[in-house]
Amino acid sequence: MRMPAKLLFVALILILSGQIAFARVIKVGVVTDGQTENTAALLNAVDGEIKKLVPESDEVQFEPELIKHGTWKIGNIQNALDSLLKNTDVDAILAVGPLASQLASTRGSYARPVIAAHVINASMQGLK
Repeated sequence: MRMPAKLLFVALILILSGQIAFARVIKVGVVTDGQTENTAALLNAVDGEIKKLVPESDEVQFEPELIKHGTWKIGNIQNALDSLLKNTDVDAILAVGPLASQLASTRGSYARPVIAAHVINASMQGLK
């Protein structure tokens, strides 16, 4: 796994652990640009890295109904992100793919952690 990806996972854990005063289940919603043959492998890798960093008393869940695929359309990605933001059962959101990451990065502040995993060039994208 590349170093920036590891740093992303560490950041996600630190953000989540700051909100956790006791052991609990942490539900992570995911929005992707679209589903590919590599999507499941990527989410399994993310899950494995997070489990290495989270205390054993906590449980991080990527429930299938909280994994939304945008079918490569901006409107669908936006709707998927909106759906997860409205869902009070979701503790954090992971945006996977350059489109989902761009949309998640430009909406302002959030009430819970939202991680944009695939920002390609923050300066060029107007995020810096």
